Amino acid sequence: MLTLNVRWYNDTEKRSRSLILREPKPELSAAEVEAAMDSLAALKLVATGFVTDRAAYVDRTSEVLFSVRS
Repeated sequence: MLTLNVRWYNDTEKRSRSLILREPKPELSAAEVEAAMDSLAALKLVATGFVTDRAAYVDRTSEVLFSVRS
């Protein structure tokens, strides 16, 4: 499963806030993601003092070894 992991960082508190988005559009550019993250911070949907820090596509795969309940 493809996810988009985004993170904001507060340098004063040395803390971060993250958001994991499932099934993002894989064609999003870095500039588009950064602009969206900046907008969320500007709208105060991210705690005050946190700034855009990092974004990464993560492709997670799993292989079931066994399943007791199918």
